[in-house]
Amino acid sequence: MSFKDFDAGKLTALANDLDTFTGNAGKVHSQLAALLIRSLAASIGSRTPAPILDALTGKDILAAHSGRQWAWEANLLTVGKNPGALNRATGASRLSAFASGAGTALRTGGFWRTAGIGGSAVSTVIGAVDLVQEGNFVEAFKRDKAGYVAKAPA
Repeated sequence: MSFKDFDAGKLTALANDLDTFTGNAGKVHSQLAALLIRSLAASIGSRTPAPILDALTGKDILAAHSGRQWAWEANLLTVGKNPGALNRATGASRLSAFASGAGTALRTGGFWRTAGIGGSAVSTVIGAVDLVQEGNFVEAFKRDKAGYVAKAPA
């Protein structure tokens, strides 16, 4: 699979050199990720309408609410807090302010990120229910030590 303007050799060499950087390693990783995104966007984005990409990956313009450039870098709690506080300051109800903040956070996160967060939450609840169904944790551990430890959260 090849992409337009995508030089895998240069990117591999850059990735191998990342271990030598210490002070600006986070900045280098961010720049590499941005380069990969732009390279892939040249191929994928040219055929996919922008509204569909925004719905799947998040709106970069809303990331500015948390001081970031890209939607995948944005803290969704910070992104949602600012519009919610603005609505509350203008006299909106708490529910309306929450809905505004949550909507902004969901639009910033996009489908893939939001689905990952939601899936993690559902998985945590299912695991907790499974442990509660075991009954008394001491007796459950005595019955099946390895099985209970495997179910217990880390």
